Amino acid sequence: MTVMNNMLDQSQSRYSKAEIDAARNAFVRNERNKQVHLLTVMPMDEALAILQTSPDNFVKELLDELKEHGHHHHARYFASQLGLSKNQLSLDWLNARIALASVALIGAISGISTYILYG
Repeated sequence: MTVMNNMLDQSQSRYSKAEIDAARNAFVRNERNKQVHLLTVMPMDEALAILQTSPDNFVKELLDELKEHGHHHHARYFASQLGLSKNQLSLDWLNARIALASVALIGAISGISTYILYG
């Protein structure tokens, strides 16, 4: 997250740090569906400033939900501006599947070994 925060160059932003912090604090108070909607109607530079100062997991979840709601253009634009690749966005999904397969494999091995040992 530090990298993303460092990318936020105040000289290039038309918003002050206090304005961005206030906008982010107001943004996170909304429910997730409202947050997704706000990202599609607010100025892109303001939305980007909010996302740049937000935690990575929060940003990735919002980008995934933008895509689920059919706002692929917004999701791609924000991911590109934040330096996130498509692979990074789907990495969490892949890790979850690998973990699930590992647990299933360990369970199967445990069951087989128990059957062989006590069977």
